[in-house]
Amino acid sequence: MDLKLNQHWRYLSEFFTCLLLCLLTTIPPSFAAQAPTAGQLKAVVIYKVIQLSRWPDEGTLKEYKIGVYGAAPSYVADLNKYYSKQKIRGKSIKVVPYNPFKDKYPIKALLVSEKKVNELIKVNQQTKGRHILVFSERSKEKGHVMINLTQPNSKDVGFEINRVNIILEGLKISKDVVLAGGSELDVAKIYKQTVLDLTQTQKDLNSKDKKLKDQKTRIITQSKKLNTQNSEITRQNSKLKSQLEKIEHKNLELIEKQKHLNKLERNLEIQLATISSSSKILDNIENKLLTSKTSLQNQESENLTLAQKIKSNMDILAAQKESLKEKEQQISLIGKTVNKQKSTITLQNYFLIVFSLIVFLVIVLSIVLYRSFLAKKKSSIMIEQKNTQLENTMNELNLAQEQLLESEKMASLGGLVTGIAHEVNTPAGIVLTADSSQLERTLEIKTIFERGEITHNMLSEYLDDSIKCSELSLTNIKRVASLVQTFKKVAVDQSSNDQRSFNLAEYVEQVITSTHSLIHEGKHTINVNCPNDIVIFSYPGAMAQMISILITNSVMHGFLNRESGIMSLEFYSENKDLIINYEDNGVGANQEVINNIFEPFYTTARGTGGSGLGAHILFNLVTQLLMGSIKCSIGAQGGLHFKIIIPMHNPP
Repeated sequence: MDLKLNQHWRYLSEFFTCLLLCLLTTIPPSFAAQAPTAGQLKAVVIYKVIQLSRWPDEGTLKEYKIGVYGAAPSYVADLNKYYSKQKIRGKSIKVVPYNPFKDKYPIKALLVSEKKVNELIKVNQQTKGRHILVFSERSKEKGHVMINLTQPNSKDVGFEINRVNIILEGLKISKDVVLAGGSELDVAKIYKQTVLDLTQTQKDLNSKDKKLKDQKTRIITQSKKLNTQNSEITRQNSKLKSQLEKIEHKNLELIEKQKHLNKLERNLEIQLATISSSSKILDNIENKLLTSKTSLQNQESENLTLAQKIKSNMDILAAQKESLKEKEQQISLIGKTVNKQKSTITLQNYFLIVFSLIVFLVIVLSIVLYRSFLAKKKSSIMIEQKNTQLENTMNELNLAQEQLLESEKMASLGGLVTGIAHEVNTPAGIVLTADSSQLERTLEIKTIFERGEITHNMLSEYLDDSIKCSELSLTNIKRVASLVQTFKKVAVDQSSNDQRSFNLAEYVEQVITSTHSLIHEGKHTINVNCPNDIVIFSYPGAMAQMISILITNSVMHGFLNRESGIMSLEFYSENKDLIINYEDNGVGANQEVINNIFEPFYTTARGTGGSGLGAHILFNLVTQLLMGSIKCSIGAQGGLHFKIIIPMHNPP
């Protein structure tokens, strides 16, 4: 990296001179009153580098706080004076004394003075992972610096940049500063371009190998000529012997260089194979994303149609219930009328003696009874028809419910695909950065070698950097492969309802990994307590979907407009049952919501896109497929608590 920085300095010198001239126009009057000192120039460089840098949490910052380690208090006061009227992206700048071994309050940048620069490695260990941009003064540890301030003389100030360390710390720096860094391109295009560049490099190495062989042949020929002349010129015998020893030493160096070139060629072949496999993986993931997107769009339109049908069926059921109530009231009125008529006939039998009146009353009674019989018969027929319609409606509702379950599964798969893209992006970007850096270094060492200026230290440093870049690429490629295997296993389980025996702790860990993007986006935390020896025979797909619904419900409803939520998931066995306790510290809900939470289409967020089906699908999964029970209550931390009981071994 030292060679790379020295080469970049030649290209950056003119840019840096123009940059200082532009910046001096924005410096306070105390700067412009006289020629700027070295301290003032350092302040300008720090200001401009921070202006061209980006932090992950920059949107929440109120000010840019810069720590100074090892400098005098007067220097800190001077920096604050210089920055008092300066702002970066609308935020002020504050400089404070800072000891990285004692102080833990957050800062965005740290200036390690020349007095403490020998502690730079230890300082980097203390600030690692905290997204701190480290400035050092005249450091000789080029492999451990981010921004190194140099001072060629007492009046001029320069700087060196180690882009790899800045990227590994999670920071971004503009290409206006890193002139030779290039721009970020599409991953697939960069891989293809890298393959072409590596192929060309291999051809150049082969041609260089031929030149070395020709040189070796020439040296052997010259050696023979020198041996022939040695017998003729005795006076120069000692000089020729010394020259021969030098030539043999050069031959040994050439052989060593040939061995190193062979090693480099093998490393290039390995990198070509790695890049080719990575390109295939990215192409497969892209095809799966397109397929999943199309299926999700089709499923969304089907869900809207089913929801409309269900709503119309519920309206028909309500109308039919009202009609049945009216018919029952009519039947009860007819029964009362018949009873009154019977009593009237009985009284008339006692008081009327005339036979004609008795016959007349009997005829009237017969007519009334006949009409009552016809009304009852008609009512029974109507009731049978309504019962048939109700049965058909219930069948349609059950079918719609099954289709909604399938839709929720497809939605879970869609969320899994998004998680894959998010998780794979980070290690793939690291591999891209490491390979790009190694390629640039290889081209530099090749240029130096062709000029004949290469030294043993240069070659040793180049090999060390190549090994580090290769190890970094291999580690992240393994990470990508592990993530793909985990996501593949969880995705297969979610798309099927096959029963199998599986270790609960291992499978829960895989499911939590698949929901990492959902949890990480809101900076939430999930604590899992599951014994490692629990093995159950059940539906792993239903188990994964159940955990996914619980986490999604907490993130979308419990942690709405909140960050850093906490979720806890506890598993333990009791007799032949598995007990699952899930709780969050979200906003919670009142008793009315808890009483209706498992009802279909019941939601408190209908205006913001809530469908009211998540908890209902969770209830059906637990009670119907997993043959268990589920209860919801207010948690100890104010959020919701779900207690789920399912059998350890479901019957096949």
